[in-house]
Amino acid sequence: PGVPAAMKIFLFGGTAEGHLLAERLAEAGNFVTCAVATEYGQAVLEPRAHLTVLVGRLTAGEMAERLEGFDVVVDATHPYADKVSENIRAAAEADFVLCIYNPSSHKRKDYLARACDILLEVKSPDTPCGCVREIGRDGEAATVLPLRELRDAQVDMFTTVFVGNSQTKVIGGKLVTPRGYLQR
Repeated sequence: PGVPAAMKIFLFGGTAEGHLLAERLAEAGNFVTCAVATEYGQAVLEPRAHLTVLVGRLTAGEMAERLEGFDVVVDATHPYADKVSENIRAAAEADFVLCIYNPSSHKRKDYLARACDILLEVKSPDTPCGCVREIGRDGEAATVLPLRELRDAQVDMFTTVFVGNSQTKVIGGKLVTPRGYLQR
């Protein structure tokens, strides 16, 4: 009781940080599928228990098909390549819960604002979102806010941003998204 079941996570992981995140999520017992665009991406991220690696770029249709059945989609690709924007839009249109890892740095200060602009084209400005800084470390801090305020949130490379879907609620100051078992 009180221990969440392992989640099925689809991770777009075209960066070293994305590979590390995929490995850590799998080590924690989650079932992770990590999509990389190139064979080089596959060479540096070896499949193992709980971690599957897919190679190749996906069309929007392939992406929608592949993402079916996952609990969470994480975009840890290179910041703001055209494909990243397409991935964010496709995930928003499919009403997935999104996780944005490393949303800002000295060179990419507008990364989160640009993602929010895309999300707001599709999602309600009242969509529940959360920012967690220093996850699992001393000084961990979490904030819950609506999507309309997320664009201007103070984030850095130590922050992980969560964007809910149409079913996400705020309960006890936490984001809660039903997994949909009763709908199947």
